[in-house]
Amino acid sequence: MLAICGCVGIYFGFVKKQKSAQQYLMGGRNMSLMPVTFSLVARYISVGHADRSLRLRDQLLFVLIGALCMTIITSYTFLPLFYELRLTSAYEYLELRFDKRVRVFGSVLFTLSLGGLKAVVWTDVIQTISMFGAMIVVLVKTTLMVGGLGEVMKNNWATGRLEAPSLKFDFTERYSIWALTIGATVYYTGQVPVSQSMMQRFLALPDLRTSKKALWGFFGGLVFTSLICVYSGIVVYARYHDCDPLDSNLAVARDQLLPLLVMDVLKEWPGIPGLFVAGIFSAALSSLSTGLNSMAAVVLEDFYKPFFKELSTFHTQILVRSVVVVMGVLCVALVFVVEQLGSVLQLTISFSSATGGAQLAIFVMGIFLPFIDSTSSLCGGVAGLAATWWVAAHAQLAQARGALKFAEKPRYVYNCTYTFVASVPTETSLEKEVPLLYHISYLWYMALGCSVAITTASILSLRPSRRKQKLTN
Repeated sequence: MLAICGCVGIYFGFVKKQKSAQQYLMGGRNMSLMPVTFSLVARYISVGHADRSLRLRDQLLFVLIGALCMTIITSYTFLPLFYELRLTSAYEYLELRFDKRVRVFGSVLFTLSLGGLKAVVWTDVIQTISMFGAMIVVLVKTTLMVGGLGEVMKNNWATGRLEAPSLKFDFTERYSIWALTIGATVYYTGQVPVSQSMMQRFLALPDLRTSKKALWGFFGGLVFTSLICVYSGIVVYARYHDCDPLDSNLAVARDQLLPLLVMDVLKEWPGIPGLFVAGIFSAALSSLSTGLNSMAAVVLEDFYKPFFKELSTFHTQILVRSVVVVMGVLCVALVFVVEQLGSVLQLTISFSSATGGAQLAIFVMGIFLPFIDSTSSLCGGVAGLAATWWVAAHAQLAQARGALKFAEKPRYVYNCTYTFVASVPTETSLEKEVPLLYHISYLWYMALGCSVAITTASILSLRPSRRKQKLTN
């Protein structure tokens, strides 16, 4: 997999060279629909999706309601606006609407949340096919081993693993119907139309109509991915319903259950476990390559060009490629920090929401709230960022040290065929010491940051000096 992706990068980097920064970053704005759609889907697949599918199972499908709402909103608002302006960085709009300070702030938020575009897009195509191919092989083989689809569903129904989400409107309810729909709508809107990583791909297409097709293709990819994730959670439980790997010490975290399943059911098939490993690496590589390319675009357009003299084509390519190398090294270094903080996907959503809420709010204020000025939007963005980071960081640290826990379904070990030392859970009162604010579901973090930012900016727009300035104008 690494060799194939490397060959793609060499081809577009040295054989079919990009002659300008626009070609390197935007693919010349004439990319084809199919590879861009695959790239969009690959960008959004995380190696941590298996963890969430094991927790939510069928409830995960309700998130698609939020994804559908995001697709409609993006198709009729953000995408036509950005496409008409022909931007390289989505944050260029913030300078057009507000000023340079707000543009830099938006770019910093993107930088905190984290080869040329053509190479990235085509490697994403290869990696997406590898991911789905590996998952389908694993799921089909496991279903047959369990006894067929009927037996898989029976094992889940019998223990209440398949159920509708809670209808209780409570922000501390981790996976309520409201968090899975409203919270997910805000989250997807903050992660797709105002994200440089995603919008860069839409703007690389030749016209608005093709971009909208890619958007709906992306939604279709999300539906397919969610179905795969839901069924993987159902299959894993069906396989281990009477001998849970977590309680029998075969695994120490949910993120390890799917790899364990692969080695369990495919150990007699030489090469197939390696195919799955290649699929997992593909998920990581696709997200990483996309993010690094987008980071290069943001650094060039938002941090360099507004403040320094224009570079030659050669030096521009040196700059953007240097950014990719430096950020890649930082990403590798941060792996040793992230592995100590719990679930991969929850950690990703929590901290991307911490920055994404303020970022989404600035774009919403720019497009829909004309009475908000630059200073107010900037202050509102800072307030939203601070509020969400405070909640997300404290909640994540509380979970990492075991002070904040959430109710889980019972697990069973009555039919294990091997010997293990069972751990006896101890009662603790630590959870009572965690403030209620930190119990808020991480699916609401994006909405929290966005609400705080817009509210703060709206209030500041009513300040006396602002009103006096409007009267003078």
